[in-house]
Amino acid sequence: MSSNLRIRRVCHHCGKEFEARTLQTRYCSHDCNRKHYKLVKREEKLKKFLSGTVAGHVPLEDTNKSKPDLEKFEEIQKRDYLSIAESAIYLGVSKRTIERSIASGNLKVVRLGHRVIVPRESINKMLGL
Repeated sequence: MSSNLRIRRVCHHCGKEFEARTLQTRYCSHDCNRKHYKLVKREEKLKKFLSGTVAGHVPLEDTNKSKPDLEKFEEIQKRDYLSIAESAIYLGVSKRTIERSIASGNLKVVRLGHRVIVPRESINKMLGL
């Protein structure tokens, strides 16, 4: 809505003085309006990320989630036969690393149907213990 009003304003984005035709005008141009909107949205995203509320993102203080639970590790140490996932926790490596060791023949396993079990002796032998 345009009117006969001519109001001197300062742009919220670039800070230049301009002549507004309505009481609601905050920006000197459409470009300044668009750039300021993007800036505000970018700051909101950053604020959400730093607070750890963005889905799919790990908050900065929780980046070391790969540490195994101490109780789980102690329980694994008592067993003679481990699953691939438990072997990975026991050695502090990924499951894929264990699978590659099995495929290359460095780690001997016992197969029970579709299940793969890793004897602790095999892990110790592989490590030279």
